Amino acid sequence: ESKPVPVAVESTEPFFYQNAILAFAEAQEALRYVKDPAEAEITLASRKAPTAKCALIFQPEGESPWWQQIGSVVAATPKAQSKHRDHALMRWLDAEGINFAGARELRAPPGAHILVESDEGLPLIYLVREPEKSAVVVNLDPAESSFYLSAWFPILVRNAAAVLGELLKAPGITVQ
Repeated sequence: ESKPVPVAVESTEPFFYQNAILAFAEAQEALRYVKDPAEAEITLASRKAPTAKCALIFQPEGESPWWQQIGSVVAATPKAQSKHRDHALMRWLDAEGINFAGARELRAPPGAHILVESDEGLPLIYLVREPEKSAVVVNLDPAESSFYLSAWFPILVRNAAAVLGELLKAPGITVQ
């Protein structure tokens, strides 16, 4: 029997993130919302890369080891293509149905496992790992894309927490 994964939120707009965590805390007891990031195993963040061991990051901005050469928002909303539909992060998720409005030009770091990319090769959802840290990066603006209101939002939060939680338990495994 597994214990709920403690998850914190680092965002200027925490409402939707907190409620996605709470939905799975109540329904499946898979997640547990904590206010203090020091108590969390996983941190949900927007617009920045938290210092947490494991993070789910929406709307990447600024400098981070989780992305390279970040640029401006792409002019046209990228059309998504799933590369690994059988990955645990993609479970119950229709990536092609997600609106990736607000995606930025960026490069995933070496070794990243790109799960969803645009038809032009722009990374949209990927998993990346360093020796002691892991992150799932979602390259979209949740407000502009109305992703907060999508059925895929809480599913992606739940799946990312499950995948990152497993990586915490087995630090030597790869991200594939």
